[in-house]
Amino acid sequence: MSKWLFVMVLLLTACSGSTTTTSSDIPPAPSTTVDATTEAAEPPETTVPTMRSIEVAIPTEGLDLAGTLRLPAGESPAPAVVLIHGSGPQSRASEIPGQLNMVFGFDIPVFAELADALQESGFAALTYDKRSCGSFNGCADNGYPLPSDDLTIEAFIDDARATVDFLRRRPEIDPDRVSIVGHSQGAQFVTSMLESDPNLARGVMIAGPYHPIHHRSTARVHARPAWPARHW
Repeated sequence: MSKWLFVMVLLLTACSGSTTTTSSDIPPAPSTTVDATTEAAEPPETTVPTMRSIEVAIPTEGLDLAGTLRLPAGESPAPAVVLIHGSGPQSRASEIPGQLNMVFGFDIPVFAELADALQESGFAALTYDKRSCGSFNGCADNGYPLPSDDLTIEAFIDDARATVDFLRRRPEIDPDRVSIVGHSQGAQFVTSMLESDPNLARGVMIAGPYHPIHHRSTARVHARPAWPARHW
C-alpha cells in the first residue's frame, strides 16, 4: 500500500511541475496606449460677451463729459442709443423725485432704468452728466468746472451731437445704427439733430413739447433767444 502511495505522490509532483510557468512564458498584454494624433480634437473654447458698463469721457467744446456706456451681451458691433436730458441740471441717471406735483418719497433714476432696459434688449446705451450738473451744485461728483454765464441752449445741442460722434468711433458700436432719445427739453433737439444728421437711425421724443412736430420746426428752435442755460 505504501508503494502505491509513493507512486501517486511522484505522479502528482510531476504533473504540477509540468504546468508551472514563468513570467517570461506569458505573452505581453496588448498595448492600450492611444496615439495622440488619432484623438478627436477638442473644439476651441468660445467666450460669449456678457453685459458690461464702462465709464467714458466724451470730448466736447471745452469739457470732457463724464458718462456711462452700457454694452449688451451678444455679438458686436451693436446698435446704440444716446439718452438726452431734460431741462435743468441732470446727472447721467436723471433722478427725478416726481412730476406734476406728485412726490413719491424717493427719487427715480429714469435714465439709468431706461439704459438698463435697453442694454438687456440688445442695445448699447450712453448716458452722461449734463454740463450744468457738477459738484458746484451738488448734482454729481464729476470735476466739472462752474459753467460760464454765457452758456446757452445751443451748448447742450452740441453736447448731444458730440455723444453721437463719440459712439460712432467706438469699435463696439455699429455707426449706422445710432439713435437718439430726448426727454422734455432734450426732445426738442431730436428734430433738428435728425435734420442735420441724416445718418442717425431714428429719434424718439419723450414728454416733448405739446405742439405737433410740424409746428416745432428747427427754425423755431434755433430762433429762441440765447437765454442762459440756468433758466432751462
